[in-house]
Amino acid sequence: MLIALLGCILYGNTIRNGFSLDDAYVTKNNPQVQKGFSGIPELFTSFYSDAKGIKFGYRPIVKVTYAVEYEIFGKNPNVSHLFNLILYILTGILLFRLLSDKLMPSLNKWFFLLVVFIFMAHPVHTEVVASLKNRDELLSFLFALLSMYFVFKYFDQKKPLLLVYSVVLIFLGYLSKPDAMVFVVLIPLTLYFFRDIKLKSILFVSGIMILTALLARYFPNWILPKPDRAQNFIENPLFQETNFLVMAGTGMVSLLFYMKMLFYPHPLLFYYGYDTIPVVDIFNFWAIVSVIIHLALFVIALKLIRKKHLISYGILFYLVSISMFSNILKPAMGIVAERYMFGAVLGFALIAAWFIFKLAKVVVTERFISKRSFSSAAYISLILIIPFSLKTIIRNTDWKNEITLYSNDIEYLEKSARANELYASTLLLDLKENKKLSQQQKIQQTNKIIFHYKRTLEIYPKYSNVWNNLGSVYFEIIRDNKMAHGCFYNAVQLNPDYEKAIFNYAQCSELLNLSDTAEFYYKKALTLDPYYKHAYSALGNFYYKQGKLKKAIKVNETMAEKIPDTDIPYVNIGKYYLSLKDTATAVSYLEKAIEIRPDNYNLCVNLYNFFRMNGNAEKAEFYRKKAEAAK
Repeated sequence: MLIALLGCILYGNTIRNGFSLDDAYVTKNNPQVQKGFSGIPELFTSFYSDAKGIKFGYRPIVKVTYAVEYEIFGKNPNVSHLFNLILYILTGILLFRLLSDKLMPSLNKWFFLLVVFIFMAHPVHTEVVASLKNRDELLSFLFALLSMYFVFKYFDQKKPLLLVYSVVLIFLGYLSKPDAMVFVVLIPLTLYFFRDIKLKSILFVSGIMILTALLARYFPNWILPKPDRAQNFIENPLFQETNFLVMAGTGMVSLLFYMKMLFYPHPLLFYYGYDTIPVVDIFNFWAIVSVIIHLALFVIALKLIRKKHLISYGILFYLVSISMFSNILKPAMGIVAERYMFGAVLGFALIAAWFIFKLAKVVVTERFISKRSFSSAAYISLILIIPFSLKTIIRNTDWKNEITLYSNDIEYLEKSARANELYASTLLLDLKENKKLSQQQKIQQTNKIIFHYKRTLEIYPKYSNVWNNLGSVYFEIIRDNKMAHGCFYNAVQLNPDYEKAIFNYAQCSELLNLSDTAEFYYKKALTLDPYYKHAYSALGNFYYKQGKLKKAIKVNETMAEKIPDTDIPYVNIGKYYLSLKDTATAVSYLEKAIEIRPDNYNLCVNLYNFFRMNGNAEKAEFYRKKAEAAK
């Protein structure tokens, strides 16, 4: 009850939040999830994220929970946040039962409650609990803890079925997120510390866990095509680094960041990436400081390991958990992230609780504590738990939606290219869709968008997408074609195969009367993408404006051949003939357009008026009915 109450106090205010960072990819606008129960089989044969040409990950269990929610409650982020809260409370309860019933039943129950309270209150967990997309972390950790619970139950009761349960649970943890596989090391480590069993038995369990990990790792490869996710410099410059000394140095600085966040979790940020963590070699001052700290912790853990001391276990649990995200062996997306600390905080919580009991002079192995000692432990605990809890509760409000999150954090993200780009792009989308903005608000928001796109380019000038987006702001909103033209040019120079930027550059060149440039880049866009209908349409219209009717018609006819399900070429040709006063030919093409797209209301009305005015009552009535159906 106390754990559930704490969970509600800490994260009850998230229930009012909406969708936020990256939720669109996996729940908000995910077409598979929105099929409800009927879409569940498809979730097991598809990528975790499959949008905008980005295909990666295999986390079907998480998406199944979203599909179930959608079937029962519809698209309701408040319900989803409630379920995240429930999962977090269940994690706390399970953690308490695992520690008190299976790992250390001889210790005082209040000690375990304190461990759970410190773990749950730690503010770095806000990224996991307050973000719907990060439910994968919750489920992965929950299944992994359950797996550990059943391993211990297996050794207590000697029933093989319990070990089967454990294997299934760790597999489900992996299908929630691969982070669960760190328990392949943590489970044997925990068995060594808290059970007097033969090494042979520990190795037996380790072997089974390793086989499960390998199966879970390669199973998706048998049912999914090759993933497609670019490993961009702005997400982690180490993706392009080959010097191990640099990877090691940057990795140690990353570990120092995590160490700092354990004790002083401020500021909490939605994204880090380039250039928030310096890329340095192992001889950098802060890298050396980090090496000394982590080496000292490791030596302490080794010195106490034979005694099976709780401090040793806490240190090793932390180091093993965070090692996956150290950047030393493998670069992590975003370089660092608060969600990467989710499981590792448990090691910190164990050590912190042990020191609090020491300071309060409470013997952890005593079942009963005197009132004086209990009061001392409680007061010391509150010095840690109250600030952590307040920080958590306040931070949750930032996760209300994407704009509230970005606008709160951006002042601390002057060095993050991706964060500034995300903020500017979200403001741009809001500017286009939010009808409630006044003219003054639109001007202010446009200035913000330009400011943060420019800041992005100051950090990383080779960001072709941002040059294109900035150009679009000048082109579509400010109507400054010269500024837009320069931005599009930079985008094209940085990425010669970027068809959207090439198309924008062609359009802008046409408006600046750079006809040869416009024609060349319209054609280049079509060379890169032979099904780019907007490029076909623009090139056809470009030729028509130059008086080259045959070329204009030819381009549209090519579009009709390449993309037979679009009405655009017939509408274009119809308009050409209308402007030439050849109404009969124009109407024949417009009727072909209606055959392809009968829901074009305006075109149906125009054809109705044409046939009515020309005395063809039968066709006029035909198009009147079509207009009514399309309305």
